[in-house]
Amino acid sequence: MPIWEALPEDLRGEFFCNARSGWVLRGHGIRPRVGHPGRGTRLVVVAGHTDIQLSRRRRHVLVEHGAGQSYGDGHPGYSGGHDRDSVVLFLCPNEVVAERNRQAYPATPSEVVGSPRVEALCAIERIRPGRPTVALSFHWPCRLSRECGWALPHYEHELPVVVEGLRARGIEVIGHGHPRARQHFAALWRTLGVEHVVDFDDVVAQADVYVADNSSTLFEWAALDRPVVVLNAPWYRRDLELWPRFWACAGVGLQVEHPHQLLEDILRAAGDPYELRVARLRAVSEVFPMVEGSAERAAHAIATAAASVP
Repeated sequence: MPIWEALPEDLRGEFFCNARSGWVLRGHGIRPRVGHPGRGTRLVVVAGHTDIQLSRRRRHVLVEHGAGQSYGDGHPGYSGGHDRDSVVLFLCPNEVVAERNRQAYPATPSEVVGSPRVEALCAIERIRPGRPTVALSFHWPCRLSRECGWALPHYEHELPVVVEGLRARGIEVIGHGHPRARQHFAALWRTLGVEHVVDFDDVVAQADVYVADNSSTLFEWAALDRPVVVLNAPWYRRDLELWPRFWACAGVGLQVEHPHQLLEDILRAAGDPYELRVARLRAVSEVFPMVEGSAERAAHAIATAAASVP
């Protein structure tokens, strides 16, 4: 959406989405079309491989979503993955992601533009509820690899203690989660008596501390210069490197290993001590080295690519 808004009006074309996303766009004054681009479309800007599949026989600009995580298996959903031959331009948040795409597709431009998503998050107005708020979030049980899944089974039994302990100290708790497991999280947070905040933008507006296992939202939150708590699980392998979450930039937040430490570690992170701030800024500088002007850089790159697509 930030990229679409930054494009010149004569290049914007139509904004397509699925039925579930339409309400978000309409709330921002955009009138989308539910469905997929027709055959006459010259160029389609997408942020995921699924949308490439849904608009086959088109040329694509692929915006690497989030931090550009990869699990080293060439999966098309992640940076440097296969089955991206229709892409004429990769827009990347950082140089590591750009180099993955260059290695896989040496003839296709791969430009570092930053993160229009993070740039938009920085503009969200904070809601001050009167007391500090902690957001608890988890990934979904993806089975592509051990690291790609969630850590919820490791921590679930401790969550009632954490919620009660935080509230006893005057700290509000909200719950979030990956949209692919939305129904599961709706039930989980309802059982715990915690408000389920579906949209991450609303989490940004409400919370002071973000607790999550494996998600680009860890780094997006840290880019807002707010404390992060990183949940590790026993099945996350320590003998491999899957940048950035595993493990080079895991220091983006205070790392938790054992459920019984979770409450104490959240309280420590909420104080945002100096050493955690330094580690957070170091990780953010690698993952999101440029934020301001990201949407404009992306729009300029798209305009250049569009001029060369017949």
